[in-house]
Amino acid sequence: MLIRLSFLVIVLFLVSCTGNIVYDPSVGSSGDPDNENITASGDNETVHVLDEPPIIETILSEPDNVTDLEIEFPDRNFTLDELFDEINRITDSDYRFKVDNRSRKYQEEVRPEGQDIYPSNRKHTVFVVHTFNDSRIRNASAFNDFVSVDNWEAWRYYYNETVLYWRTLPLTEKELEKVDKDYSYKKYRLVDSDFITTFWDQRQVNTSIGIIPQTIVHGRVFDIYGIWTHNRGCAGTLHIIPCTKNIIIYQKLESGMDTLSSSYTGSTYSELMFNYNSIINKRQPEMTNISEQIMEFCGMAPEMLQDFSIETKVLNETTVWNWKMFYLTKYKFNFTVNSINATMEKKENVINSINLTFTNNENTSAQNVGYYSYYISMEVYINNSGRVDQYMDTFIKGEVLIPGESVTKTYYKDSNIDFEENATMIFKPYFGWPEMGKQYKRYLGKDIIVPIQITDSTPTR
Repeated sequence: MLIRLSFLVIVLFLVSCTGNIVYDPSVGSSGDPDNENITASGDNETVHVLDEPPIIETILSEPDNVTDLEIEFPDRNFTLDELFDEINRITDSDYRFKVDNRSRKYQEEVRPEGQDIYPSNRKHTVFVVHTFNDSRIRNASAFNDFVSVDNWEAWRYYYNETVLYWRTLPLTEKELEKVDKDYSYKKYRLVDSDFITTFWDQRQVNTSIGIIPQTIVHGRVFDIYGIWTHNRGCAGTLHIIPCTKNIIIYQKLESGMDTLSSSYTGSTYSELMFNYNSIINKRQPEMTNISEQIMEFCGMAPEMLQDFSIETKVLNETTVWNWKMFYLTKYKFNFTVNSINATMEKKENVINSINLTFTNNENTSAQNVGYYSYYISMEVYINNSGRVDQYMDTFIKGEVLIPGESVTKTYYKDSNIDFEENATMIFKPYFGWPEMGKQYKRYLGKDIIVPIQITDSTPTR
């Protein structure tokens, strides 16, 4: 009744503004008065005054958009501990859910936005409970916007965080030459680097409650001939389960079934995915059954997902795992040689002391980015007219260097060393132990070259 009354008011208003109203019942296709078109005839033209039913709805209920007409997801009527217990009951497991406060992604972006991440196990995560401090996942459209593969990044909680952090963009031979002219492109491409192709394969899964998204994220390493050699940072197959207006749950295909063994080495990408899909198809019914039980506990109903669908899409990105390129192009630090105290004693040049400062400008501790080693070390060479001799190899700091922290040290050398007046000292900071071979040292950027100047000369008699 209210709709018809509002409709009449609008019609009377339009009559007063435009003149004659021509109502043509044949224009509407359904016979429903809320879905019929009205046109107004002026002196020389016909103008569509009301062409879309949502205009009337806007007058009455003022929704933001047509998605407000969807059935909303349930409000949460359980505690997180009850949800954790239910997941354990359904899966006959003993997962221990704890808030994730380790990852860079979490610390820098997720927590400040009012979100929390609860993985079932930090070392081997099967379930992740993703909570929000608002009702942003209010219906199927909002859920679709959040989990679309173009902007959904919760897969990172299953991906090896170190691999994500260390990746660099692939370089051409000319680009590599600009970074390090002494680094052979053949060695960079064929020996030192893993070229990782990360795929995001977004699909739909039919459940008894409705369609839910499935995202397959896998990092594969292929050689220059397109043959798979191994995985790097592989995430796996994930069900994205709607729960309430402020909870989404992610379920991963159990470990051991979502990775490929060395028996598949030598496969092309097509052959690899054929075998991988066979594994997924075998386990899909079990995963789907678990997802359905979780949605039932949350209060999800078929009508909430009746119009939900997600676009099938495959995205891919190629990055490089190469420690040298990471330290040359991404790692942020400052290494300053404050002074070199050199004197002449008994007609021999002596370096009495070297004072330097190392600052960690990264937003994570220097221990974490050391990867294989927890120690910041340094090699020092002296270049005498092209003849380079090693002077020393020693620690700068053997403990964690937190973001923004600096360490200043002075090194003393007892023995004399012959160097010319135009000699230079070459510093090579690195992560590792002094006794390690060069292949295990992670050098930090380019060499630091400092001229040696004699600051005090003591004549001898």
